[in-house]
Amino acid sequence: MNERKHFDLIVIGAGTGGTGVARMTAAAGWKVAVVDHLPYGGTCALRGCDPKKMLIAVTEGVDWARNLKGKGLEAQTSIDWPTMIAFKRTFTDAMPGRIETGLEKAGVVALHGQARFTGQNTIEVNGEPLTARHFHIATGARPMTLNIPGEELLITSTDFLELPERPDRVVFVGVGDCAPPRGVASDAGDDRVGLGCRDQSAMTGRLMGWPSNSVRVSRGM
Repeated sequence: MNERKHFDLIVIGAGTGGTGVARMTAAAGWKVAVVDHLPYGGTCALRGCDPKKMLIAVTEGVDWARNLKGKGLEAQTSIDWPTMIAFKRTFTDAMPGRIETGLEKAGVVALHGQARFTGQNTIEVNGEPLTARHFHIATGARPMTLNIPGEELLITSTDFLELPERPDRVVFVGVGDCAPPRGVASDAGDDRVGLGCRDQSAMTGRLMGWPSNSVRVSRGM
């Protein structure tokens, strides 16, 4: 067997749930590889938690200015969407390279491609067989299908974070942590932002800090 292609552990998925395991096992002396067909970083670093926080930071500045109007702060603030998205990309564009470099320094082999199991201890990546004693699958999930009329017109939260212009009106279906409503809510007003969910209890805590007149909530889908 070619030792270069055999590992103690192969991690499928280069997000937080995969790279953390890879680093820890490599530090314990295991021969470890990570494989992903997308840029390294996963949802948290590239398409969800971290970029969402960057958008929230900008919109919270608008909120503070509006809330302090008449209290000693006089400022005209608004969201410059293209500039805000460019600010987000200063982080997300750099992260894949940083993550790969960190893995390599930790002794982890970083691979690119679609992984496919061909046996109990074997996967194939770009036509090359790789074997391992253990596999850690950390591929995340796809947005669920809703089976509703017009579903083909929806975009995902990933697509939303790449929009070149801020939508004049937007409805978010679902209220999970990756939903980025506050990216537009703070500058919305006039009922431009809506949230749709099956269970009203899922909204608990989600609207804290949002302008009360900016978001309309609808239950049932």
